[in-house]
Amino acid sequence: MEITICFEKLATSGTINLDGREWKAAVGWMSSQAYRNCSAEDENQLVEDFLAPAEVERYRSFHRNGRRQQELLRTRILAKRVIRGYLASNRGYNLKHDQDIVVLHVEQGERQGMPYVSVGGNGVEDLSVSLTHCSSMLGAAVGDGCLIGIDVEEVRSTEASFLELFLDHEEIEFMQGSFQRLDLNQKGTLMWCAKEAVGKALGTGFFHGFSAIRFRSGDKVGMIELKLHAELEKYIPTCDTQSRIYYDFHDGVCYVACIFGLIG
Repeated sequence: MEITICFEKLATSGTINLDGREWKAAVGWMSSQAYRNCSAEDENQLVEDFLAPAEVERYRSFHRNGRRQQELLRTRILAKRVIRGYLASNRGYNLKHDQDIVVLHVEQGERQGMPYVSVGGNGVEDLSVSLTHCSSMLGAAVGDGCLIGIDVEEVRSTEASFLELFLDHEEIEFMQGSFQRLDLNQKGTLMWCAKEAVGKALGTGFFHGFSAIRFRSGDKVGMIELKLHAELEKYIPTCDTQSRIYYDFHDGVCYVACIFGLIG
């Protein structure tokens, strides 16, 4: 399938709204340093204020990994702000408590780990959610009538050995001939983030390996050919889709959002 790839100002404060023909999506970012200097008492208060019982259970399961606990808590805080604001603006929801929004994960299968959202105790099948983090930034996104996946990474050195880890020869050639305003390190980081974002939108990540998600040059400017492993194609709607990969760079960080529109 062909998918549009384009620059978009993703790295801005507040929530970014990405509106398609028949879908809407919102993305928000927060510094990884947020709440960094919390005392143990303050941390426990954040858990009590923001997390629902099922989320608390998952948080407590990482009791041997304080950093993982902090990432989980802070991505949930951000996700709930983005989802709550989106539902208030677009669906008229008046949610009084952050615990009314619960971000859970698929527990098994090739989509194990994929987040999904429950609102007021009910799953919301037409909403998708995506979470991401790196050492400097956290991200959360909600998609309405679409599949959304986001990724954020610091720009890294793209030595040949790194590129060959997740790109085949044709993808490296495509990368080198594209995105002319970017340097090689930015290009390599963008390719990594784009694959991550596609995998997150589909809910599978790299379950079938890096080669299960491949990019090729498209027939038109701004378009790329996305080739998927046969097991992943079932998650793409068979009807006409408006699908995009947005990207941005700011202060040495790459931001990417992938949207598969569910149109028809």
